[in-house]
Amino acid sequence: MSGDWAWNQVVHPDTNGSTFMLVILGSDKMTVSVATGTNDYYPLYVSIGNVCNNVRRVHRDAVAIIGFLAMPKTMKEHASCPKYRKYCRQLFHLSLLKILDNLRPGMTKPEVVRFGDGHYRHVIYGLGPYIADYEEQVLLACIVHSWCPRCMSYHKNLDAKLLCCNCNHSEALIKEVSSTDLWDEYGIIDDLIPFTNDFPQADIYQLIVPDLLHQLIKGTFKDHLVEIAMVASFSSLRRFPEGQGFKQWTGNGHVPMDVVCTFHAFLEFCYLVQHNIITESMLVQIQDALNRFHHYRKTKDIKAVKEPWRRLSCYKALGQMLVTNQRLDKLAASRIDFKSRGMLNGTCLSETLRALMNPDDQHSPSEVPLTSCPRFDGKIQVFNSASLTFYAPSNHSGIGGMCQEHIHACPVWRNEAPWYDCAFVNTDASVEGMGGMDIALHWFDKADNGPDEDTGMWIIKPLYDNGHSPLIGIIHVDSIYWATHLMPLYGTHATPQDLKHYESYDTF
Repeated sequence: MSGDWAWNQVVHPDTNGSTFMLVILGSDKMTVSVATGTNDYYPLYVSIGNVCNNVRRVHRDAVAIIGFLAMPKTMKEHASCPKYRKYCRQLFHLSLLKILDNLRPGMTKPEVVRFGDGHYRHVIYGLGPYIADYEEQVLLACIVHSWCPRCMSYHKNLDAKLLCCNCNHSEALIKEVSSTDLWDEYGIIDDLIPFTNDFPQADIYQLIVPDLLHQLIKGTFKDHLVEIAMVASFSSLRRFPEGQGFKQWTGNGHVPMDVVCTFHAFLEFCYLVQHNIITESMLVQIQDALNRFHHYRKTKDIKAVKEPWRRLSCYKALGQMLVTNQRLDKLAASRIDFKSRGMLNGTCLSETLRALMNPDDQHSPSEVPLTSCPRFDGKIQVFNSASLTFYAPSNHSGIGGMCQEHIHACPVWRNEAPWYDCAFVNTDASVEGMGGMDIALHWFDKADNGPDEDTGMWIIKPLYDNGHSPLIGIIHVDSIYWATHLMPLYGTHATPQDLKHYESYDTF
């Protein structure tokens, strides 16, 4: 939602000088157990638009569960009855209306609210984005399945560039067009009333936004693009030794360049939309990535529901889950209060190191002669695998910039083959981006001054000394910036069937 959109939501003259509190909603129907019966739940989540994305991503309780939506049950023979289906749909909207009813007075007249910084402010509420997958978008927009919930495109030609839907246009059609024509020609279900109709300045067609997890990450990347077979191991990378059998590409194991460009555009789109602040120039980049994706194409649940479910008995589970979530919220609030009082600063290790260090010694460690250093007669250990927690400021690392990654340097992994990870090493902090980075397993150098046009990735080449041996060096762990995964240039020839994934670096 843009700043212009937020400005247009506050139209009452008494709201001047008030803080606009954007209410973000989301829901996701889920099943927590299949074997023990009908354990389905429909949690409803809420957040506010005044929280930055980097706070929301690091699980700082910016998202709360405010209720469980009703899920009516009936016999199998009645499940497809039109009256029963209408009842379920309208119950969904009436439930949302009842849950949000307390906010309605504060949408036209400011209310005084105490903020986390201790100050009181006038607040005006407004309905913001509703995050949902396509099945719920159909339910929210009161449209027929297979139609677009955002634009007026015909369901058989969804790529057509037409105007966006709005509630005034839909209400005018409902008054003038018959129910049958509304269903067949416009994809509108006329006997359903969206819950947003009872809230000021709320248009359900404008509020619907895609669910990044289900519609982009799973719907596009997982179900259509992912095929990882002949790729070297890497931390947090899931391999598919048998591939996924995408015969619709070529049938011979090769990936066409159009599919590679689709990967590039899709990943670029995902990274751009996750930024904390999206400017006008970034919107142009997002639209460009989306256009390239269409051009090249061929074809809080766990924390709020599943984890509480595992902690309780199956008897009256809904009430127990509600109490568990309330207690978790109170514990999170207590932790923030304790931290603000200085009770949770640092760790036992940090306090011990601070006590052992001499703060009055102004000498730099590099200035201390080696002969003045204490002699070490103990045992030196080599760690072939380590979990490193280091400072890496980015959108994904959160507000503290802390990131944890596993870096392996193991001569034999699981009695099969060696596993040596690569890492970015900061060699010139004054240069932005990849220009100030080098790659270390052995030393590598960049093959060009910019990334490859088709893949969007940098191409590197190994460095050798005068004896044509790989160039190696000893570096301090503080110079490690980020773990990285190298992908070989596979070429255009068929990959041998008996080739192992750990042999790919030496083969290509």
